[in-house]
Amino acid sequence: MQKRNKMIFAACTAAALVVTSSFTAFAAEPAPGAQAGLNVSSIEDMTVSEFGTNNTTVNREEHDMGHIYVGVAVTDGEIDEANSNWADRVTEEGGTYSLTLQDEVEGEGFTAVRVFGEGTVNVTGDLYVHDDGDGTYDSDFTGMGAAITEVDGSNVYVKDVNFLSEGIVRSFANVTGSNLFVEDSVLTAVGANPFKDFYEDYHNTAQTDVMISPPWVLSLQGAVRTINVLGVNPNLVIADSEVTSGGWAVLSTDGCTAPYYWLYNTSLNVLPESAGGMNSGWKILGYDEDAYGSAYAAFMIGSSVENFYGVDINGATWAVVDYGGDAYFQGLKAGETYEATDSATGDVIYTYTAEEDKDSVVNTVFGFLGQTAGTVTLREGSVFNTADAIAIYRDANVDWYFDGAELNPGNGVLVQLMDNDNTTIGGFDPFGIYLEEAPGFPTEAFEAEASYVFTEDSAVDPSKTYYEDAPDGGYREVENPTDAGTVAYYEKTTPGTYGTVTFSNGEYTGDVYNGSGYYEQAPDALDVTIAEDAVLNGDIALTSHVHGMFLNGRNVDDVIAAIDEANAAHAEQTGFYAGLDDVEYVFLDANGEVTENKDEAVALQFTKFSTMEYYLVCHVINQIYYNGAAHLDVTVNGTWKPAAASLVTYLDIAEGAHVFAEVTDLGDGSFLVVPADEEAAPGTYGEKFVYVAGADDGSSSGESENEEAEAAESEAGESEGEAAESEAGESDGESPESENGESEAAEAPAEAPQE
Repeated sequence: MQKRNKMIFAACTAAALVVTSSFTAFAAEPAPGAQAGLNVSSIEDMTVSEFGTNNTTVNREEHDMGHIYVGVAVTDGEIDEANSNWADRVTEEGGTYSLTLQDEVEGEGFTAVRVFGEGTVNVTGDLYVHDDGDGTYDSDFTGMGAAITEVDGSNVYVKDVNFLSEGIVRSFANVTGSNLFVEDSVLTAVGANPFKDFYEDYHNTAQTDVMISPPWVLSLQGAVRTINVLGVNPNLVIADSEVTSGGWAVLSTDGCTAPYYWLYNTSLNVLPESAGGMNSGWKILGYDEDAYGSAYAAFMIGSSVENFYGVDINGATWAVVDYGGDAYFQGLKAGETYEATDSATGDVIYTYTAEEDKDSVVNTVFGFLGQTAGTVTLREGSVFNTADAIAIYRDANVDWYFDGAELNPGNGVLVQLMDNDNTTIGGFDPFGIYLEEAPGFPTEAFEAEASYVFTEDSAVDPSKTYYEDAPDGGYREVENPTDAGTVAYYEKTTPGTYGTVTFSNGEYTGDVYNGSGYYEQAPDALDVTIAEDAVLNGDIALTSHVHGMFLNGRNVDDVIAAIDEANAAHAEQTGFYAGLDDVEYVFLDANGEVTENKDEAVALQFTKFSTMEYYLVCHVINQIYYNGAAHLDVTVNGTWKPAAASLVTYLDIAEGAHVFAEVTDLGDGSFLVVPADEEAAPGTYGEKFVYVAGADDGSSSGESENEEAEAAESEAGESEGEAAESEAGESDGESPESENGESEAAEAPAEAPQE
């Protein structure tokens, strides 16, 4: 078995991890501060607000009186003149207030517009805000320093706004339980560098009262979420606009319940390091210097629904992080009308008519991070060009639906299920400083214990095994289960998680891997369906994985020099992260074995790296291998053409399906599927996995010490910590409301409320 795995590794390396950089470097729109005619002012010339914070209550004394300055404050539909520095600049008509900006404002804690309650404000013009603060008084959850904050049912309409911010958590908008509409605007939030610009004792944490950067376990860093959406039933609509972040996030949701995004003909951009953004690890990983920055374009949590129509995403680490919600990507059709609906009521709140055909085109490092539970649907008109995998699946219950999309993974991987880096790194406050793993591919599966959950069946299911309390403690099998209104027995849960992948309506090229169950984490199950109208050219395989990268012909000395340069930065680091250990690595030869001869190396494994090398998180390479515990089920109703070698635990070839392969039973519960000119006969190989969800299923290991309560408020965790309650109500966090543990991925999810 081990020898065969080595041979497969060697056969696969030639085509693996060919990094592409189709993203063209861009520059943000000219900064409003560079334009003539701006009114330059400072918070030193303003009256401090009586508000404790601009937005959510985060229990931090520094956010109390003395640090908030507001241009225009509207409370319950009325101007609050006592707390408004620009009250005389506002016009009012029919209960709607309007403000034209032509301003540059220096200093921490300034907000141009603050709306609490059911007020309506229109905003237009140019705004440049900046400060050189070190984050001592900041928390991203307070809304302090956001240009616009709104809470509890307000409506803010932004049109023809050119916005630029520089400084820690200087977002454009912080929206809690309200509605934000953006049209024809250019919004850029540059942020800061956590390793250079933050206060001396800063450390990476997700406690909401001090959170000013993302958890490094997300494979990114930075200091601003350009737009952050919180609270209960908020709505965000963006049309014909550009939104850019220098690092962390372009659009985010957090501490929320059922937020809705509706995006039309809009670009979401992340600045590369060469344009003032964060390091993407380009020197080590081999990217174009100007290709990528360090941020996600959008985040899903709290059962969010996010719709992307003709949306371009450039330079992000992740297009979307799914920690509890449903994402839909598709193109726009000229002349068609699209309706945005309210999260709470379903009423139409915005109508968009497309002037031309426009695909959604994504140029990112990864496509998606599936972190807990949810769905991702990529329809026709979606084009994904990624340097790494289209989807990284970390200990998740996410359903992926590829429905006519064009997928171009630079490393050839469509879906990569792997063990969760969050757990491997460990810690919460602060996060663990290092990710460490033993040299070489692991071969022993982690033995995870199953738990027991009370069944809710109304009648005995003969296919199930039931358990009852044992007299001496624990559980024992029920020999003759009987109905009792509700079957009053327990079921033994399945360790790990269960996800699905469905290919339909098109031809796809790339591989699907399940590499779970090694790093002290339960093995997971993945169910793959190739629909009748789909063709998959690629392997579907159980694997072992390590953090690393294939060289793909790169000079190994150049890669070593890039690692040495990253290590040299450790010596210059001050504060909490001073004196970090160097990045450690080993060479892997064509058989996947560790070698000391760098001239034999076809890949590098990163055996230890720190917070400062955040960009190495989730970058893994695979060796085809069955650990005896993970599951990979494949149902083929269409056409499957394996590329080199596939390894599955179950294969169902339907009548009329086409599988150009030879199938071999390896006798250990797995089946080797290798390319062949002849088609395999219809039939079933192996036994299909049946998933039994546990009571705490979908927690994804959490980031905090209290996984169930605190990880449920997290953003993989964006707010993995203390329960982030908005003033509009208590968050649902990432509770897996859309999870369907026993689904066979045969049907697409219900349509998002749309046109």
